[in-house]
Amino acid sequence: MSENIVTWAIIMLIWISTTCYAFSYPHNTIDSIPVRTLRYHPDGNDFVIVNGKNKFDRSLYGWQTAFRVEAGDLPMFALYMPGTGGCLKLGVISQPISKWAESFASIESRYHAGKMIYTLQDPSIGQAKIRIEVDPLYTAHGMAVRIQVVHVKKPFQLILAFGGAGGIYPARNGDLGADSPDVFDITPAHCLNNHFIVQTPRFFLTYKNKNSYTTLEGILPATSEIKILDAKKMNDPVSFMHSDTNTQTPVLAGKINIKRDGDFFLVIKEKDSSALSVRRAKQIFLNAEIQRKNMANRIYVHTPDPFMNTIGSAMSIAANAIWQDSVFMHGAVAWRMPYNGWRGSYVANDLGWHERAKTFFRAYNKSQLTEPDTCIVAPDPKAHLSRQIEKTGLGIYNSGYICRYPNGRLIPGHYDMNLVYIDDMIRHFQWTGDTAFMRECWPVIKRHLDWEKRNFDQDHDHLFDAYACIWASDALEYSGGDVSYSSAYNYFQHKLAGEIASLLHENPLPFENEAQRIRNALLSKLWIPQNGSLAEFQDLTGARNLHPDAGLWTVYHAIDEEVTNPFQTYQLLQYINHDIPHQYFTCPGIPGKYFELSTTDWMPYTWSVNNVAMAEMAHAALAYWEGGQKRTAFQLWKSLILESMYLGNCPGNFEQLSSLDHFRGELYRDFADPIGICARTLVEGLFGIWPDAIHHRLFIIPGWPDEWRFATIRTPDIHLEFHRNLNTDHYVIEPRFETPMGLDLCIPVDHIIPSEIWVNQHQVNWIVDSSAIGYPRIVIYVAYQPKYDILIKWSSDSLSLPAYQPVLSFLDTLRVNLKQIKFIQMFDPQNIVQDVSVNDHQLKIHFRKPATGYHSFFIQLAYHGIKWWYPIDIYLQQPIGIQVQKKANHIYLQLINRSHLSFPSNQVQINASLSFEIPELKAYTASSLISIPDSIWFSGTNRILVSSQGKIVLDTIWTDWEWTMHSHFLHQKEISCDSFFNARVQDIFRKDYLSPRPHVPTLQLPIQGIGNWTAPLIQPHIEITGWLQTSKHGKTFFPNGVSILCPHDSIQQNIAFVSIWSNYPDSITIPIYQSARHAYFLMTGTTNPMQTHITNGKIIAWYMDGTCDSLQLINPDTWWPIEQDYYIDSFAFPDQTPVPYRLHLKTGEITRLSTTYSSLPGFTNRAIDGGAATLLDMPLNPNKTLSHFTVRATTNEVIIGLMGITLIQ
Repeated sequence: MSENIVTWAIIMLIWISTTCYAFSYPHNTIDSIPVRTLRYHPDGNDFVIVNGKNKFDRSLYGWQTAFRVEAGDLPMFALYMPGTGGCLKLGVISQPISKWAESFASIESRYHAGKMIYTLQDPSIGQAKIRIEVDPLYTAHGMAVRIQVVHVKKPFQLILAFGGAGGIYPARNGDLGADSPDVFDITPAHCLNNHFIVQTPRFFLTYKNKNSYTTLEGILPATSEIKILDAKKMNDPVSFMHSDTNTQTPVLAGKINIKRDGDFFLVIKEKDSSALSVRRAKQIFLNAEIQRKNMANRIYVHTPDPFMNTIGSAMSIAANAIWQDSVFMHGAVAWRMPYNGWRGSYVANDLGWHERAKTFFRAYNKSQLTEPDTCIVAPDPKAHLSRQIEKTGLGIYNSGYICRYPNGRLIPGHYDMNLVYIDDMIRHFQWTGDTAFMRECWPVIKRHLDWEKRNFDQDHDHLFDAYACIWASDALEYSGGDVSYSSAYNYFQHKLAGEIASLLHENPLPFENEAQRIRNALLSKLWIPQNGSLAEFQDLTGARNLHPDAGLWTVYHAIDEEVTNPFQTYQLLQYINHDIPHQYFTCPGIPGKYFELSTTDWMPYTWSVNNVAMAEMAHAALAYWEGGQKRTAFQLWKSLILESMYLGNCPGNFEQLSSLDHFRGELYRDFADPIGICARTLVEGLFGIWPDAIHHRLFIIPGWPDEWRFATIRTPDIHLEFHRNLNTDHYVIEPRFETPMGLDLCIPVDHIIPSEIWVNQHQVNWIVDSSAIGYPRIVIYVAYQPKYDILIKWSSDSLSLPAYQPVLSFLDTLRVNLKQIKFIQMFDPQNIVQDVSVNDHQLKIHFRKPATGYHSFFIQLAYHGIKWWYPIDIYLQQPIGIQVQKKANHIYLQLINRSHLSFPSNQVQINASLSFEIPELKAYTASSLISIPDSIWFSGTNRILVSSQGKIVLDTIWTDWEWTMHSHFLHQKEISCDSFFNARVQDIFRKDYLSPRPHVPTLQLPIQGIGNWTAPLIQPHIEITGWLQTSKHGKTFFPNGVSILCPHDSIQQNIAFVSIWSNYPDSITIPIYQSARHAYFLMTGTTNPMQTHITNGKIIAWYMDGTCDSLQLINPDTWWPIEQDYYIDSFAFPDQTPVPYRLHLKTGEITRLSTTYSSLPGFTNRAIDGGAATLLDMPLNPNKTLSHFTVRATTNEVIIGLMGITLIQ
């Protein structure tokens, strides 16, 4: 038995490493999981670090403008007015030692709900401690600082230095990951044009800020000695204090003699009509504290997990930071500009700022166009037709469009922000039930829905194009296609518009009917039943290809916009589990394994289509909670909170991008999108608070982990508290919503059944939610009451869930142990089950052949009167697998039996040439190693057929570009393709590709055939001089032994292009009329991220008998772009196919992934100067005579180019 177990373990390891067609991404093995360092530690509401090294990494926000105080791990504090407005730093002189505070031996830094607190200790000051509190001001542009010195045993001098107001405006306002923090330092260059006036203890600093001057005023403690010194002499406090006044590079210096414990206050702010004094400094600090606390305490969270307890105050502060005037900004620091769309404005709902929400909506309702009510399609020639001309009356800028600026500034912008804006507005009504405001907004909603239909559903198929309508819009181009997530938005908005219409006594039917049509179209045209997933989109033109490789946004929008039923929701979440890239990580001191998600696996990389974004992951976590999968939801939620708030470079941060994002890394602080969607995920996901004031129902579906014994959240709208004591759960719920709502408390039943339930000391009944998947769920409905005191007593009757082995071959029988649970029925939406039987509490299930990959089906169960659905998640594999090994430059093949069956007689055929017998292959065993003759193994693709008793049980390929073929085995024949050439490869991006293009307002590929709507003018230079110069005897020789004919000069045509673009034929035929074992093709052309994981083109080898073989040109496996190399890793950019040879056309260099790249700014940093061609190959049947090759383009926007063919005979 032990030998069988070991053998099977070895087989499974081999299978994991050798599966030819993976159905999920190679989630990092335990050995490759990154180990992260916990930078900040939770302590109550604080984020704490000791001796951190970062400066200016934590913004402190006060007045609701672009002003902020920059602080960080180190005790240095800079003003951003906006424009850099000077830095304050501290030091000590304690003879003979002199040092600045940032070099103290012990620096404890605390980010405490909008302020920074430091505790400093150093041998130079003995037992003394210096405690510093830094608060931004909420009524002026400035900061208030409290310095407490305690345990003073020996005297020392406390040095204050302020200066360096450079008036600098960094590209991204000095934000993390984009600008250097050095811009905030006191340097001689930053002190130029600074002018001080000292009136001890007051001072004034005037500095140049753009084209004008700004004056700051400050007050230091009364005992301070103040003078103006030299920024060039700041190596240490002694040198600084002994420097002379330098009016060219002045710095204010303050000295306080510390002889005993003391409490000091100082204020620095923009000068106004009020006068500063020592007494007022303390009061200003205390007032700032009161205002900060009022803001920070808006949301209170208390749980057993200390990493969750800091979120409430951090979120409250960050959410307030993105509010300015009447709008929510795109970011608190970078991108601090008004946007009506994206998800930042969700904070108004979940954080209870309902009046602020109304102000926001009223401001932007004024910016909705009311004319014209026609759409004039107007691609912008200045953007190479990639987007519409941004002019009112043209393109999408017609009646219903909402402009990006508030209060009636009718200026068109790049994006369709309508969808997110109206989504937020409708959800606002669900929170408030404010019918008066609904009526006020009703014309805006109707114009919006008409606008969406007019512009993005011009073919009236009830599916909608997506015109830059989500955060990840840059470089997303659907060319008028039918897009899942934009259609999901339109479904939800029509559905809710019908409900609002009923409340307003308007006719709901047009909206209800359109909503139903949209949902029907989504599920009939874009839902892929066999996969249990939604396609990203379907093309409008050409072959109307379905693009099944959906982004993360497609999944969570379908769920969040309520398109899918519970079964579809479950399957979509399984799609995330298996098809969206996961990056796992661990952190010492924090139990568990964590992960983050990339938005897609699309290639090649360009900005926004494949990133690791906090907001995207938070929205996905919300979708997991909405789908009832709270364990995965919380794992993802905690992962992204850890990464952004604790492991990153800014405490309590709502980052835009994670440090795990390969191309951009950790980016930005307190970005609006993650703030807004994290507010929803915290309130609606983790705590499960879902108000539906339109229907007067408050749904609460607790989402916290089963292990928690208590949990509390308090917002302006609700106080929810939970405690568990042995077998009793206690909920206290105090709603404070504008609209009274009855309570629906929905609770999953994990292991035991409730025995009795009491609400406000009255025993109540509960009902079963029979649609629940995974666990049973009970629902407690109670009419509205101002407070609910709920006790749930659980019985000792435990619930045992079914058990089964999830990995098996499609020939195996799946056995599900039901234990004491009753089986009722099965639902098989992916149609993989052939038959099912039940006997002695065990299900036996056989599968259709040859079903492979990840699949789910559902069984309905019953236990003690409770019914629910249980998912069966399995991975079906081929019964026979292979492993190829190399020993001493020789090839060995091994067969692996993954099934419970024995295969008595097996024949293996390699490349349709060599056949050999393998004796009986018993269940769960591997064959001995089989030596493969070098003469039949090819560099590139090798086809392997395994037959048992005359039936093919495996038909697969093994790709090996590292193999070098011996010349004496090669009988090559280079095929001249000159007569079929129709272009020069150098001209590929010099053409205008004008048709077919959709005659609708859309975002599309620029006319030169490369780029995107945010980078529409790029035009890579293609040059073949190196290819010509490095050829020998008119041939190019590859390291694997293959030779391809090379053109004689750069003037003649040298490539046969095919494309759906009308510039070229969509296919060409090249006669052959001979036999061959293998074919190699030198090819190049174009592809883009929107064509990932679909067949961009194909090469078909036709035989004289009418049969054929084919090579599918799939991005990224077998089709590479001419202008760049793919970036490949095991996370967001996986490619299971080995990298082929690439011929660099300008240099003649041949590589398999280069090490040196150039840049196409705004597009890629992996560009190949001069372009590259790819060596591809195809196994052929040598027993048949080839008639011809057909090269065909199958995907819009792509150009397929053939440059040479070589046959191995």
